[in-house]
Amino acid sequence: MEKRLAITEDYLYIPVCADKEDRRMEICLEKEERFPEKLHEFIVPIDGTEDFACDYYAEIPVKELKGKRVSIQADMPASYADRIYNGRKREAPRQEKPLIHFAAHTGWTNDPNGLVYADGVYHLYFQYNPFGLVWNNMTWGHAVSRDLLHWNQEDSVLFPDESGVMFSGCGLTNERELLGLPRDALLFFYTAAGGGNEWSKDLEFTQRIAYSLDGGSTLVKCK
Repeated sequence: MEKRLAITEDYLYIPVCADKEDRRMEICLEKEERFPEKLHEFIVPIDGTEDFACDYYAEIPVKELKGKRVSIQADMPASYADRIYNGRKREAPRQEKPLIHFAAHTGWTNDPNGLVYADGVYHLYFQYNPFGLVWNNMTWGHAVSRDLLHWNQEDSVLFPDESGVMFSGCGLTNERELLGLPRDALLFFYTAAGGGNEWSKDLEFTQRIAYSLDGGSTLVKCK
């Protein structure tokens, strides 16, 4: 089934039905007189029944797509498609968390990545599956702190793409003005795990570079 949405708000929300059947979902940017451009591919646990319970919503930043239209394709019932929506930032769920150990609001987490300190802020990027409670869809989540005790989860910054899923990497400040980027840029080196999703089928692992010009809030992948 396909759902089409006009993007008018900053986030796309996908229902997650933990422990249900994993199904492949594709999100594409619609273009006039051209084939759609594939933006994302995820494995999402979807309840195939019409009357289902949603455990939580996975969040995809889409601010840069405002004014455009996307299509979401998956083997999903109409009731599930109806609950995919574009909206404003949702309030973080209230839940018990470790006293001094960072924990994501939802989803599955693992290795810390891209640890870097810049302009008084500690950045913790981490291996993250926003779409389930087990390993999959390796993405870089992001959290920030000024004291290493109190953390705020920010938008995820590196999502799986045609080169593979986003494995671990490192981050550094750009004191030498590398890559022709300004001194206040942040640089990141990561592994794209080719073959880790259908989109990158038969590709090898590759080492890749991303950078940030906004203090680490968004990362731009180098082609």
